[in-house]
Amino acid sequence: MSYLNRLLGQGGLIDPGTLREHDIILVSDGFKHGTSLDAAADFFKHVKIGKLVVVTPVASVQAVDRMHIIADELHCLSVTENYINTNHYYDVNDIPSHDEIAQRINDIVHNWQ
Repeated sequence: MSYLNRLLGQGGLIDPGTLREHDIILVSDGFKHGTSLDAAADFFKHVKIGKLVVVTPVASVQAVDRMHIIADELHCLSVTENYINTNHYYDVNDIPSHDEIAQRINDIVHNWQ
């Protein structure tokens, strides 16, 4: 949670002003608890966004419950009661580096304008 707060907080990677009045699609490879959903909801609480759409291929029942509360729209392909961990549901677990992810986010945001 602390790591997410640093990313999203003041001086973090994401400038809230660039998201203002846009529909936001929050994508994850899986949600186990919904903690990251709560962090996103806290971040967007002070930003006037359009809709919040949450998309994931797999999530726990607990996470889907959080999605129903936080999101305007959700898309989850599989809900599981006994969620093990996200890596369990994938054959290939190649994760881009933090810098690659940050660069992709910045590229997308800059192309909005």
